Amino acid sequence: MQNLLSNERTTGLSIDPQYYPQIIGVKGKKLEEVRSKFHNIQITFPEANGKSDKVILHGDKEDVEKCSKFLQQKIKDLYSIEIELSKRLYPLLIGKSGSNIQRLREQMPDVRIDISNVDDTKEYLSIRLNGKRIDVDKARKYLDEHIKQLSISLENSIDQYITINPKWHNKFFQNKRKLLNELQQQYGDMLIKFPERNNNSDQVLLRGSKQIIEQVQKCLVELIDTWENTITKEISIPHRHHGYLLAKGGSYIQPIQKEYNVQIKFPPRNNHNEQEPSNDDIVRITGRIDDIEKAEIALEKMIPLELAVDIPFEVHGVLLGKAGNQLEKLIEQYPDVQITFPSLNSSSNLIHLKGQSEQTESVKNELIQRYEKYQIDKQARSYELRFPIKSEYRSLIIGPRRRTINDLKQKYNVNIQILNNQQPTTAVVPTPTLSNDTNHDDQQALPIENSSLTNETISNDIEILIIGYEDKALKCRDEILKLIQDFKSTITMEIDIDHRIHARIIGTGGQKLQQIMKDHNVDIKFPSNNQSNKVHVIGTNQDNIDACIDHLLILEEDFLQDLPYKKQIQNESSTSGQQLSNVQHRQQEVPSASALASNSNMNKSTKNNNKQAAFKVKNAPWASNEQNGFENQQEKIRNERKNSPKKGQFAPSKDDLGEYPSFSNGLTLTTDDDLSEIHETTVNTIPIIWGPPKRNK
Repeated sequence: MQNLLSNERTTGLSIDPQYYPQIIGVKGKKLEEVRSKFHNIQITFPEANGKSDKVILHGDKEDVEKCSKFLQQKIKDLYSIEIELSKRLYPLLIGKSGSNIQRLREQMPDVRIDISNVDDTKEYLSIRLNGKRIDVDKARKYLDEHIKQLSISLENSIDQYITINPKWHNKFFQNKRKLLNELQQQYGDMLIKFPERNNNSDQVLLRGSKQIIEQVQKCLVELIDTWENTITKEISIPHRHHGYLLAKGGSYIQPIQKEYNVQIKFPPRNNHNEQEPSNDDIVRITGRIDDIEKAEIALEKMIPLELAVDIPFEVHGVLLGKAGNQLEKLIEQYPDVQITFPSLNSSSNLIHLKGQSEQTESVKNELIQRYEKYQIDKQARSYELRFPIKSEYRSLIIGPRRRTINDLKQKYNVNIQILNNQQPTTAVVPTPTLSNDTNHDDQQALPIENSSLTNETISNDIEILIIGYEDKALKCRDEILKLIQDFKSTITMEIDIDHRIHARIIGTGGQKLQQIMKDHNVDIKFPSNNQSNKVHVIGTNQDNIDACIDHLLILEEDFLQDLPYKKQIQNESSTSGQQLSNVQHRQQEVPSASALASNSNMNKSTKNNNKQAAFKVKNAPWASNEQNGFENQQEKIRNERKNSPKKGQFAPSKDDLGEYPSFSNGLTLTTDDDLSEIHETTVNTIPIIWGPPKRNK
């Protein structure tokens, strides 16, 4: 604490009060800069009415010394001079509401201009300029020249009175002296002084140069003449049009008022008097007589014209366009016209137009022309073309999922109808579905409609009706006949593919089949009942058909490899079930000793016959010389086990297929209760399948 107190210091710096504004700045900005530079310094200025000129600096010893030197250097850089100004020139220098002196300060931002108060005992005022010496010298030269011009203007100025009726005095002071300020800004240093309101005088003082007074006087005379000759004329405009004329911020009325120097006043919108309905239609125009007549003609042209165009309701959607795009284009072309179509719930044919007469007539003609054009186009689109074809080609024209006929309609912009009461002949394509049999991995199929041709034919002919433009209808007919002609030249070949794998070839949703047809550019037809093996391949190129058939046969060969395993499992399941029923039947009977012996011999012979051979690769290059050795080795192991005195006490041998039934595909060994004899039996088990299990879809 003692160290802090010993480092503090208070110093009084003597500064001339005339420099205080330069140090403090506008709203204390410069003083804040000094304080931000020296954070630990308190700067206190003396009171305004005091006689002291000491500025107190208090804070850290080093900072006080630095701040003191900084302010002293700043004072040295400041420069101040005084200029005398005659009291006669003071009003001209200051201007109205200080506008002239403010303009001078904006032109000299680096110099502070202070003007002393007016003293009636003195003839001159002092103007002090503070700032850097260079800036002050420039400001002094400019100010001296300006005062000189004011003095010359004052010497050449004269006082002249003009007579203006007191009833017009208030017009100069309306809207915050708008007219009076405009005159003073237009004619520069000009004094226009009106008499006091209590005086009821008609004399207005004009003070300035002779040339400027003449210009101002001429302008005032014209204004007074306009006001004297101004009248108000009432014209009748239906009240329902007032909103239109005043729309868009008065963009229709303001140009007329400005061009003809008139004032147009509409009645209040909410002032609707039922007893005097005519008052709502009165519009007042104020101005000179000749100007009112011109403004009235222009205003009558702006009154909107109301028309109703009779066009059938069913055509309105065409005139509106998609999402109203035709109506938007019409509004962009004629922005001053309001176009109103009847609502959808209405059946009216009238389209109401409201706007300026010329544009409204143009919109009316435009709508009529569009309607007539639509009628002509509708007549042209109503051309009908009929021709017969054989009924067997009906599904060819319709195409898969009506794709062919829809493409023709879109391509030629026509409507195609097949005129008969018979349903189209359709082919069915099997699609994969889940089977209820869990032991069967093949996918079953349900038929779906396929509008391609089948072998079924109908003897009766059908008629094709095409409605549209004549040229496009003829082209559409030619393309249909070409489709039929191309179909007649197609080649159809029949092959046999196991019906159990049809669903595997077709795939989910027919995706695999569609890809095959796309790759070979052919059409493939499977039977609808999923029981026949007959498959038809249809195309126009023999090479593509042959390639597709080869591909289908390869797929059949691959898919058929899974079927034997499942067949074997089903057979073994049925055999085991039959054996179980036989065992149950035997248990109900009491066998004799001779029967037991005979049954034992029969079981041994049956087991020996049902033994499943060990799995081995036949005709393999590496197994040709080892086949006999492998069989001899297995036989040797069995004999050693059979003739050994320690029956049933050997550890399992992995080389013996009987010890490991999983490697022998169901072969296993069992012993009697006394362990005197080893029996070989076959267990009906499902073969182990390696890899991820198949999922039933």
